[in-house]
Amino acid sequence: MSCSQEFPTSAVLYSELGGETGTVVITAIACVLSVLTLANFLEELWFFLKHYNDKKTRSKVLCLLAVYPIISSNSLLSVLIPKATPIAEFLSCLYLSLCILQFIRLVVDYFGGTGAMIQAFEDDTVSFRTPPCCCCCCCISNVKLTRNKLKLIKTMVMQLCFVRPGILYVLSILHSDGRYHLDQSSDPKQIFLWLRIISAISTMFAIYGLVVTFFAARRKLPIKRFPLKAGALKLTLLVFDIQLTIITALAQTDRIPCEGSRGSFVRASSIHNIILVIEVFLISILARFAYRFNEDRAITTYSKDSKELKEINA
Repeated sequence: MSCSQEFPTSAVLYSELGGETGTVVITAIACVLSVLTLANFLEELWFFLKHYNDKKTRSKVLCLLAVYPIISSNSLLSVLIPKATPIAEFLSCLYLSLCILQFIRLVVDYFGGTGAMIQAFEDDTVSFRTPPCCCCCCCISNVKLTRNKLKLIKTMVMQLCFVRPGILYVLSILHSDGRYHLDQSSDPKQIFLWLRIISAISTMFAIYGLVVTFFAARRKLPIKRFPLKAGALKLTLLVFDIQLTIITALAQTDRIPCEGSRGSFVRASSIHNIILVIEVFLISILARFAYRFNEDRAITTYSKDSKELKEINA
């Protein structure tokens, strides 16, 4: 079938790629980069198990670093076996959503717990007037950080763990039953477009909660390379979600032509996943620089200073 919007089987794909030397080379490069991303994580795993003493914080850091080989391997799987794209995207999305919540918990651990974090902001305020949702809302004023406010931030992040993976799960089931096609994701008459919009809004709120936490914590925490830690996660969110939207829009306007049995939307998905493997490899290098050092001393020093300050105030 020519220019179909159905993902081809691997047998059909490989028979067509025989005459596309450039695509084969790019796919081979993606395979190498995916292996390097995994090797980078395994070396980080060895380092943290050997040199990082805080087991509670270590587990969260390793969970965050594992997102890169997971996304990379799932994206490569989508390129090599196109039929596996829906389930691979679902698994990557689910893990990435959990990582955002894990980052918030890591920040709380850096402070020494929820009570210590609230204590740190006892004489200060937190700004909710931040991008991407409320940077221009003058009606939103700075507020004191309370347990309820912290719970609100966690809720904004936690909803992504259910909303976006749930939508992708439903779409993957409908796709497997032949009731959902890639070209329907941009048709306003179909419910699939509105599900994508809900997914995008959910992602924006999660990023908003992440940014609020980052802007508040960076003024208080002496943690080395803290902006890079948050930056690596925000970049991963942007390339995973926003990039696919842009490439799909190009396919909708026929800027990405079909080739053989692969329609424009199928090729857009393949292009997105190949680019994602490359981007995730680069972000994993940034995350390595942000996390791969022994910061036990900085955390211990901060906890000690906070405890002494609390005793003085008492």
